Amino acid sequence: MKDVILAISVIAGSAVYLRAALNLPQLRLGDPLGPQMFPSLVAIGLALSGGLLLIESWRKETWRKRPAAASADGIPHRRASRYEYLLLAGMTAWTAAYYAAFEPVGYVPSTIAYLFGLLAVFQKGRWVLNVAYACAFTAVVYLIFGRLLHVVLPSGMLAM
Repeated sequence: MKDVILAISVIAGSAVYLRAALNLPQLRLGDPLGPQMFPSLVAIGLALSGGLLLIESWRKETWRKRPAAASADGIPHRRASRYEYLLLAGMTAWTAAYYAAFEPVGYVPSTIAYLFGLLAVFQKGRWVLNVAYACAFTAVVYLIFGRLLHVVLPSGMLAM
């Protein structure tokens, strides 16, 4: 049931986001689509993701409603543990800290720290690989958006 609520929320949120994207002003010069294209694609992607989650949760529910003999796969149904709730709360707080640090600290250091923190939780003990992944991802995204697409990314404390 939680997945259905989440899917409906994502679809509703994507509809609101799409409406806001379509209300962006159109430019008279340059690209006829203007600044509406990328946010519209994000909204469509969100709606598709919500739809896929809705389909998956429907399939999961129909699987659970089968007779007991068909569901004797040896996997017990379980409730989420306290650790999972703490992990979710920690990830939410870590993401909020990343958003808060993005402008003043800058894209490169804040993104490396954010990704390294997440990787350190999910890939314990692989410190060298975690640092390498965080730095490589940050560098590739910086090169694509900062250099190739000329998107202005916050430089933060690196500008000093």
